[in-house]
Amino acid sequence: MTRETRCMGLDLGGTNIKFGLVAPDGTCSEFHSVPTPSGSGPQAITEQLAALISEAASKASSQNLEIHGVGIGVPALTDSFNGILLNAPNLKIQNYPIAKAVQDICSIPVWIDNDANAMLEGEAWLGSAQGLNHAILLTLGTGVGGAILSSGEVNRGYRGVAGEIGHMVIDINGSKCGCGNHGCFEQYASATALVRIAREILRFNGNKNKTSLVDNENLCARDIFSASTGGDSVARYATDQFSEYLGIGIANLVNIFNPEAVILSGGVVNAGAPLFDSVRTVVDKHTFKEDACAVSIIPATFGDKGGVLGAARIAYRRLEDQGQ
Repeated sequence: MTRETRCMGLDLGGTNIKFGLVAPDGTCSEFHSVPTPSGSGPQAITEQLAALISEAASKASSQNLEIHGVGIGVPALTDSFNGILLNAPNLKIQNYPIAKAVQDICSIPVWIDNDANAMLEGEAWLGSAQGLNHAILLTLGTGVGGAILSSGEVNRGYRGVAGEIGHMVIDINGSKCGCGNHGCFEQYASATALVRIAREILRFNGNKNKTSLVDNENLCARDIFSASTGGDSVARYATDQFSEYLGIGIANLVNIFNPEAVILSGGVVNAGAPLFDSVRTVVDKHTFKEDACAVSIIPATFGDKGGVLGAARIAYRRLEDQGQ
């Protein structure tokens, strides 16, 4: 009996590895998340990825399925053409041929790409970028990830490292970024940045304005937006600053790329209309009228599964390129 084809997608993060099996029609099953090995270098991560793939392959076989290829989205600069992880600061890995290392263990074809590129592949396949030719995707989390859709294809640039939108400088005298530069976009428009902005306001505010926000380790972007929506003046000031910075960055992208849509992903997006309306106002103010009228600013379709779906889509496309 012929086994049904599946590709496996893995979303390698600094904290967790999400993974699942994806059918040719995009249906995702066996979706799970496990902790990423911390502080143990490339070998431990390679072994963890290979173990997850081998276990999934064994389980798939018992269900009359066969994994033909594996895609892995990684939070790093990647040479996706050669399967090399060039620089992953959060994983403390550089110049490592991770695709080959994993493939050598599990004996299934493996391809890698930047995690934002993978997510955009999924959105272009079945989500918010489906049917579009030109779009920008931003992932708003610990940092800001980015990916560019140009003429219907993800634009990876000359060496495969295009789309590092989080590291475009919007303030040359601004906060120092983990990359070593100052004033990077992600220092002002990530979920981490919103928390930092709120903490700075709280320390400056003292007891002058009543607020429900507390400057402790539990302060998070979700709570700040919730308080802002509820009328908390301190939280509102923080979210206004955040939206201003995010809008400025998006306006720059709109002026440069003239996309049909800018797609936002990450937990911050759950703030909904208050965030999108504020950002829209800033973008309209700082872009040419012709660009502003043409671009939609919309949420991504897929949540936690977005990176997994997109990574699997990359595997399917590579198999198609090989005539499989």
